[in-house]
Amino acid sequence: MRYQLKMCLLVILSLCAAGCIDTKQEFFLNPDGSGKVIHETSLQSLNITIGIQESAESKQKKMVKAEIEKSIGIETWKDVSFEPVGDDQVKFKGTAYFKDVNKLKIHNGGASISFVGHIDYQIKGDEIFLELKNKEEKKKSQEDGPVNYTEEELAAKIEENKREYQKTRVMLAGVLPSLRHERIFHLPGKVESMHNFTRRDDGALVNIVEGTKMLEAMDKLMEDEELIARQIKSGRNVMKDGFGNEYQSNEIFFEENAPVQATLWDARTPLFDYASEVEEAKQNYAKVSALLDLPKKVTVRPSDIGEFKVVGVRLITFSDQDNGIRPFNFDEGYTLSIMGALPEKVLKATEGKVISAIADNGTNLLSEKGWDRKINFITLGEDQQTVIFDVNLKLPSKDVKGLKEVSGDIVFVTSQGFKEVDLQLSQFTTGAKGGEFDAEIVKIGEDQWTPGKQSIELKLSLAKYKIKDIEFFDSSNQKLVVESAGSSTWEDSSTLNYRLKDGEAFPASGKVVIHVYENLQNFEMPFILSDISLLGETK
Repeated sequence: MRYQLKMCLLVILSLCAAGCIDTKQEFFLNPDGSGKVIHETSLQSLNITIGIQESAESKQKKMVKAEIEKSIGIETWKDVSFEPVGDDQVKFKGTAYFKDVNKLKIHNGGASISFVGHIDYQIKGDEIFLELKNKEEKKKSQEDGPVNYTEEELAAKIEENKREYQKTRVMLAGVLPSLRHERIFHLPGKVESMHNFTRRDDGALVNIVEGTKMLEAMDKLMEDEELIARQIKSGRNVMKDGFGNEYQSNEIFFEENAPVQATLWDARTPLFDYASEVEEAKQNYAKVSALLDLPKKVTVRPSDIGEFKVVGVRLITFSDQDNGIRPFNFDEGYTLSIMGALPEKVLKATEGKVISAIADNGTNLLSEKGWDRKINFITLGEDQQTVIFDVNLKLPSKDVKGLKEVSGDIVFVTSQGFKEVDLQLSQFTTGAKGGEFDAEIVKIGEDQWTPGKQSIELKLSLAKYKIKDIEFFDSSNQKLVVESAGSSTWEDSSTLNYRLKDGEAFPASGKVVIHVYENLQNFEMPFILSDISLLGETK
């Protein structure tokens, strides 16, 4: 396939980051593109939280929670189940419902396959076309036009390309055998034609991507020196751009020199009643939500929570990271800074996602990058109700004058009361450990920023936003007057620094009491902006 080798190399990066991919997805598609998919996969924990103790059960729930929350284009889930495989792996299964298969993106543990990984479902007249395509920007590094080489120069270039591939192949051979991605499609209507699918006895179409076959395909392509020579003479760098023949390696991989495509006709009858099944699934979803501590849906009107509005815009029309040219140190794109008010005071606004971004000419400005579809950093104001966050979108075309709609969700945390907890830290010495929240005094001594004052560095297995306040007492139970000297937090771990206001040293013994917010609840609230200019002004 065009850019096939490049696609395979990108697959390796995903596999290295997320472990093996062993996935089975069974789709049931209606004529309008709505449907459901039974998704089965193995989720692997990256386990990168250095120095933080976490139970196997907690890690497993986080993996499953991420699979549900980070998948895109899904209206609801049902029949979610997971089975632990050791401490760091989970077998996951669930049925996801989606309104538009073209907008569907299953998280799959953070691993992605660029090679025929995107589903393109198009209705054209009386026919429906289903195609599995590469979803990758076709950005070539080839030189300007054909290049004339001597026979010696051409032979050297061929050998250079083959040597580069052999170096990369060592890594490919270590990772690709663990790749298997099976997709089964139950389709409406009748199959008029198909390429690079196999048909099951029940009529379903099947496509399987296997790492071993992928490696075999790449080996055969790189053994064909005449093919490599043609690419080089055309100015193409094989290792960076892949091969020019669009479907050549499909013939090796799937048997046909053709796209992975099926054409349907007489597709009028839905395979199932989407609306009724979704409604039933939503009723049962509460059980999964409670098990994984997923946010509860909040339906509010803008008039109830305060208007969300654009308060800043960043537009970058050109960026060249390879050449070190990045305006404002960002890539090409369009970013809105949005401010609004939550329905009540909250402890923290944790995250969000962008659901739609439609320009006034109808084009979709929603980024294809999963990171940009997330709202990763939300600032909560001192009033604990105002939020501000960035939404990263595609660069609009020159004819776009504004946006018809930008929408998404914000997740926030509230509490009902707090409780007092004695950390059971009786000694104020470096290395002292308590009995609650893995409390530990990492260091006690002279404060590095304020000479003459002593500070204490306290580490807890507890996110900072869950802590209302902390109190220090001496051995006679007299409260010490302290001030904050900074803090850091990572997921469910915090490091807090305090010093005595009077400049004296901490006593040798005492106790530490914290007030912890309890009855925490996660809520997911929608936001929407309509009919705004490119500068974010309301039209």
